[in-house]
Amino acid sequence: MFEKDDKDLIPREYRSKSGEVTLSALEGYLKKHEITPEEALGYVIEHSRIDPSHPRTEWKILRFTMYLWERHREYKSNAIGKKKDTCFKVVNSKKFKDLYTAYSFNPKKLNELKEAENLFKLVGDKRQKHFFKSRFYKEEHSSSKLIPQEIIDKIK
Repeated sequence: MFEKDDKDLIPREYRSKSGEVTLSALEGYLKKHEITPEEALGYVIEHSRIDPSHPRTEWKILRFTMYLWERHREYKSNAIGKKKDTCFKVVNSKKFKDLYTAYSFNPKKLNELKEAENLFKLVGDKRQKHFFKSRFYKEEHSSSKLIPQEIIDKIK
């Protein structure tokens, strides 16, 4: 799903009547700007790479997972609230506090308000968009069922 800013980034001439970018339009853009397929693929890989083994990445994904689970619970109960309130609920949960202790890069006492504000900023940061893909998030209490991308796009 594109956000308004993403659509504005891609010129109309590369979009079909329905607004989608086709492979032939992409190929035309690459040829026009003399970008080799190798360069294009390298750029895509570099900008979509996520190192899941890095502790900071693990911690970020865990926070996003807890956030999405809470939003999903709100969505299913038809009581979806403000994102800031959801972040505060997540940070005040026992699970978050336990994981914070395990992943803390700063051994100071947990400041719930600051952590909730940080999570809220992180969730809203466009640079984090590539983390909100269905392949990263299983439904709560499920070992294999992924949260559908359509739901993630609605509740994020």
